[in-house]
Amino acid sequence: MSTSESTIASGDVKGVTAGDAGVCTRVCTSEAEAGDAGRLRALAEAIRGLTTAERETLRELLDE
Repeated sequence: MSTSESTIASGDVKGVTAGDAGVCTRVCTSEAEAGDAGRLRALAEAIRGLTTAERETLRELLDE
């Protein structure tokens, strides 16, 4: 996965307009929720792979 960043030098804002913050919020939240679901799936898969003893240790750690 790669990311790209762009910067705008001070004063170089031609064509830059205020966006609809509500849309950005919905999109950002949607992407975060999708990422959380993926992480939780990976966590569930890892837990399923634990032995009974490892699961008990995990339970104890989570209860601390």
